[in-house]
Amino acid sequence: MFDQQGFDRDPEQIHRNYFNRGTRTQSAGLTLELEGSQEVREAAARVLEAARAVPHLSEDHDNYEDAQEKTQHMWEAINEFVRVARTRLAL
Repeated sequence: MFDQQGFDRDPEQIHRNYFNRGTRTQSAGLTLELEGSQEVREAAARVLEAARAVPHLSEDHDNYEDAQEKTQHMWEAINEFVRVARTRLAL
């Protein structure tokens, strides 16, 4: 399962990808805390909150629909963060 940009939408793969990038996320969070506006910090916090809510798939995948729904919420939060960051941060 991939989104329109070709990114993986499988909840379990997303979990692995994001846990592997934890250090960079913490570093980016510190930068946002120091340099970002309140709106940017809040959007970033919503991404982290949504990512933490994506459950690991159970052995029998009986929670797949829940994981898929929470993964969709995470992608919506990411898209909103990108929108806010592009309008608020001077890059």
